[in-house]
Amino acid sequence: MGVSVARASKPDEPFVINSTADSERLVWSEVEINSKEVPLIAIMKETKANSATTGAFSAVATFVFSYE
Repeated sequence: MGVSVARASKPDEPFVINSTADSERLVWSEVEINSKEVPLIAIMKETKANSATTGAFSAVATFVFSYE
């Protein structure tokens, strides 16, 4: 299993790691800057088609973000 991260308001548009295209990465809007937050969602994704099964799941994930 893998994890994709997207804005909570656009879960079908996950960010692309190391992308230089603004449409594929997290660029804060004026509203987000003013509110000092960006609601995000993490979605589990299969890394191999039809390999996931239902059941209990537990994991720890660490996310590192760089701001410029």
